[in-house]
Amino acid sequence: MRLIQVGLLIICLSGLSRHALSADATHGAHSDSEDSDFTVMLIGHFDFNTVQLPNLAFSTGTIKGLSTVHASKITEFSKGDLLTTKCTVGSREEEGKPALNALCSNKTKYKDEYAIDCGRLTNIGEDGQGRAEFIGISGKFAEKKGICNYDAKYTQTNDKVFIRVHFDCKVDS
Repeated sequence: MRLIQVGLLIICLSGLSRHALSADATHGAHSDSEDSDFTVMLIGHFDFNTVQLPNLAFSTGTIKGLSTVHASKITEFSKGDLLTTKCTVGSREEEGKPALNALCSNKTKYKDEYAIDCGRLTNIGEDGQGRAEFIGISGKFAEKKGICNYDAKYTQTNDKVFIRVHFDCKVDS
């Protein structure tokens, strides 16, 4: 058994959660969709640890960073709004089958809060599209629920991995 510790700079993250993914779930995930209520980019620093066995790997980590609103049709957001973001991440690969989970808390400077529960079958560092759940927590987001499509792109330089993730979200009024 070996323990690996890595530091990453990332913009968002994707994972497998309780959400079922379908082929049409990712349509429009990488562009400002006319059907979305708002679009967001998440940028942050990701630290994680991995335990690797012959047929099993398990990783956990945290992300701390900023999210920027790129477009919005709802009163809760304005273009350019900045939010602080903290995520907890878990990844398990068993017999070559990966599953990645991420739950991120996002807060405005006024402490209004929502969460993004990301989901897809992948390893850390693999590009792709997925679907996430928007969960309103407090303030102007309290009781709101919705769905976000996202597109994640990774690149690596020396000892750091960078990722750009674009979220297109639709929330209930």
